Amino acid sequence: MIAANKGHVAVVRVLLQHGAGLTRPDILNATPITIAALRGHTAVVEALIEHLEQHHTTVMPDTQNQAIVYAALSGHTTLVRFLLDRGVPVDTSGRVNSHTPLFYAVRRSDEALIRLLLERGANPLYIPSDGNKSPLAFAAGYCGNEIVSMLLDRCVDLDTEGVKAMHAAVIRNNAWLVDRLIARGVDPASKDEHLHRPLVSWAADLGCLNIVRLLLEKGADARACDPDGLMPVDYASKRGYTALVQLLENHVSMKP
Repeated sequence: MIAANKGHVAVVRVLLQHGAGLTRPDILNATPITIAALRGHTAVVEALIEHLEQHHTTVMPDTQNQAIVYAALSGHTTLVRFLLDRGVPVDTSGRVNSHTPLFYAVRRSDEALIRLLLERGANPLYIPSDGNKSPLAFAAGYCGNEIVSMLLDRCVDLDTEGVKAMHAAVIRNNAWLVDRLIARGVDPASKDEHLHRPLVSWAADLGCLNIVRLLLEKGADARACDPDGLMPVDYASKRGYTALVQLLENHVSMKP
C-alpha cells in the first residue's frame, strides 16, 4: 500500500512477485489500485492491472471502475485517458455515492478533464443512485458559464435535470443561464422538486429582478402560488423589494 501511495512502481512489481495482496481493502476501504489512482501514479496502476489480468480476472471490471473514479476525483487526466483507452466505461460510478468521473471533473472545474470525458461520451445528465445531483445540475449551482455551456452542448433532452439546473441558476442570480435553459426547452413556469415553489417565486424571494422579469416575459405566471398559497409578489413585499413588487403587481393586474 505504501509503495502504491508513493508511486514506486519497481517496488510494487517486486511485492507482486512475492504475493502481495491487491484486492483486500484496508480499514478505510482503500486498495493499492485506488490509492495509486488517487495519487495519479499511472505506471503503478498499469502494473497492478497487468497483475490482476493474470491472476484475478474476476475482479478486473470493478477494480478498473474504481480506479477511474478515484483518478477523476483527483484530476489526473492522463490516468483517466489511460483507463478509458483500456475500455473502462466513461459513466462508471463509485461505490460510496455513485458519482461518475464527469461529476468529479465538474466539481473540480477541470475543463481539460471535462472535455476529455465528454468527447468519450460521458452523460451530463447522469443521475446517481443516491438521488444526488447530475453533473449539469451541480455545474449550474457552482461552476462558471463556460463549463455549463460545455455540458449543455452535449445534452439532448434536459427533462427534470433542466429544472434542477434552472433552480440553481435562479439561486445564483444567473440570468444568462436561466435564459439559455429556457431556450433549450425548460419551462419558465417550472417548480422546484422539493418545496414545489414556482421558480419565479424563488427569484422574487431572492430579489432577482432581472430573472423575475425574464421568467415573466417567457411565460411564467405572476399569480402562481406555492403550496402555502403565497404568490411571488407576497415574497417580494415581505423582503421589501419595491421594484419587484411593482413589476409583479403590474403583471398580476394584466391577467384577466
